[in-house]
Amino acid sequence: MKQLILSMVLAFVVAIPAWAQEEAGRAVLVVGQATVTDANGAARTLRKGDVVFSGETISTLRHSYVNVKYRDEGRTLIGPNSQLKIEEFSYAGASVSGGPRQKGGAAPAGDAAQGRSVFSLIKGGFRAVTGLIGKMKREDYVVKTSVATIGIRGTDFIVFTCDGQCQADMPDGVNSQGGNVIGVFSGGLAVGNAAGGEFALEAGSFLLVTSSGEFIPLQSVPAFMALTPLEDPKKCD
Repeated sequence: MKQLILSMVLAFVVAIPAWAQEEAGRAVLVVGQATVTDANGAARTLRKGDVVFSGETISTLRHSYVNVKYRDEGRTLIGPNSQLKIEEFSYAGASVSGGPRQKGGAAPAGDAAQGRSVFSLIKGGFRAVTGLIGKMKREDYVVKTSVATIGIRGTDFIVFTCDGQCQADMPDGVNSQGGNVIGVFSGGLAVGNAAGGEFALEAGSFLLVTSSGEFIPLQSVPAFMALTPLEDPKKCD
């Protein structure tokens, strides 16, 4: 019986994807209160210098910010009242902490040209600067929201979910509730919706993706973004 149980446990561990507990990066800035929840639902307080892993969700409270520097040198500055899940992160290049490792142990280094980043914005907003993964193979860097999927082209960009704060900045007759506002500071984005549509967003442009998946270009930077300023993540340590 003991051997059977041990075999089942080992089989379960082997079945876990290799990226599920890989170190993704470190919090280089924590302002206010933030937590990290792992794939099993266990939460811990996030502090500056702490490691975050693939499969974990970062949550911030009111007036709180977290800047994560990933092992491929990419960054995400997460704004107040936000939740960002690191759905998948794998990178075989050099780690910002001295070498790639797994949670609870070491991992062998591989080819520097291999990696993948997939994020899900659950609520709130963040600004991201992509790292080597996005530069090496653009399709290996993806951001998902409830209404859009975002692919990058060597980019500094921002994404917000709209839960009421966006509405005052929308064109007449446009309902932003439940949608996303997406903007590009440099590079470009390919924004997709559930229907298979795609919108190319260039530097200096902002876009609303409504809850129904409609693409609505915005004529200027939405004023609500000034209430939750997200600076260049490369300058926020």
